Amino acid sequence: MIRLKSINKIYETEAEKVHALKSVNLEIKKGEFISIMGQSGSGKTTLMNILGCLDNPTSGEYQIFDNDISKLNDDQRSILRGKLFGFVFQSYNLLPRLSAVEQVELPLIYQNVNDRKQKALKALDMVGLIDRVEFKPSQLSGGQQQRVSIARSLVVEPQVVLADEPTGALDIATGTEVMKTLKNLVRKEQITVIIVTHESEVAAFTDRTISISDGKIIKDKKNKWVFWI
Repeated sequence: MIRLKSINKIYETEAEKVHALKSVNLEIKKGEFISIMGQSGSGKTTLMNILGCLDNPTSGEYQIFDNDISKLNDDQRSILRGKLFGFVFQSYNLLPRLSAVEQVELPLIYQNVNDRKQKALKALDMVGLIDRVEFKPSQLSGGQQQRVSIARSLVVEPQVVLADEPTGALDIATGTEVMKTLKNLVRKEQITVIIVTHESEVAAFTDRTISISDGKIIKDKKNKWVFWI
């Protein structure tokens, strides 16, 4: 369970004070597929950064799987972030000279894990790319590159995957392919997936959409109709 209570985030400069999040309350259950939707400047990326322990709230309480984030120091948050979260971004951040399996192995090298290749192959299989493991980015389509990025986030066996505009650089057909991959992960692996988007068509793939505007949650609804796979 993820629980935010009265979360505020204020950015201060010499010239101004920006209230990016205003008294945000939110609960997310394990295995939910959530979209956070809003326009640029709405606060949705700030909310994702706080959820992923990439940023700290100015005030409020944040609990995730019995961990009280507000009581942790920076080092403790960093360790927790590495254990609990996988991240997917709009830009795939793939290294041009590495094969798909080598890309996915990278987080495990940093964690000094032994059976890296087997874990990487398993993650690629989970996203339907077991037949592309030796391909380099230039040999993969945009959707396949994003699925490698998703596999890289899964290889650390996270409980939560956070995806910031995962279809933003893709056409409609390829974006649909990526969203189907994420939805399958929720169903088969019971991983909590939270995506940030400004597109209602993308949000429609998820089970629940949280709309944010001017730093406030203005709507939290279950999607009555979703794309079934």
